[in-house]
Amino acid sequence: MEYNIRQESGYAYIRFLNAVYGSPGIKIYVNGEIFYDNLQYPDFTEYIKVPSGSHLVEVYTVGSENQSYKNEIMLLDSMIYTGSFTGIDTEMTMLLVGDEPRDVKAPGAHLRFIDLTPEGIDFDIYLDEERIITDLEFMEVSNYISVNSGFHTLEVKIAGQSKSVISHPQLLLKYAKYYAVYIVGTYTEEENNLLVLIPLEGTTYINFE
Repeated sequence: MEYNIRQESGYAYIRFLNAVYGSPGIKIYVNGEIFYDNLQYPDFTEYIKVPSGSHLVEVYTVGSENQSYKNEIMLLDSMIYTGSFTGIDTEMTMLLVGDEPRDVKAPGAHLRFIDLTPEGIDFDIYLDEERIITDLEFMEVSNYISVNSGFHTLEVKIAGQSKSVISHPQLLLKYAKYYAVYIVGTYTEEENNLLVLIPLEGTTYINFE
């Protein structure tokens, strides 16, 4: 997305990510109203404008009447959030992360990393063969890192190991854009189902005016 959304006082924006490995899809309710009917793994919803304040979030697995998640969240005025559901099958939790306000004077591209792998694996992150993150833990959100715009090679390794479990050799990062790198999926020595999701963050194109 390259367009701008003008933010209004008294509102926040939120989107959701289904990072629940093996999920057949989830139904998301906010304050008892359907927010998204069938969010597949590993997809995001669009950002939706909602009033700031307290909201009840409930999640059901598609095809089931059993509730998989229920919690009340607080959304602050003029903030942008991503609610990431993670787990395996119908067992899930949610990580709510707010975007940092955009710094229009900060040079380069900006990215941060979020570990949503349910086995609790720690990761080391490399960009262009340089380690930029050490021991990223489950449900941890790194600080933003600013890099030159252009193409980069991203590698994700299990902490302390030399072999890459994810490699992204042609990662294009654009000037003045903010990205979140979500590590999702599952991993064993026999089967690697890990992947990275690299969406633009809402702070890139939602204006706070």
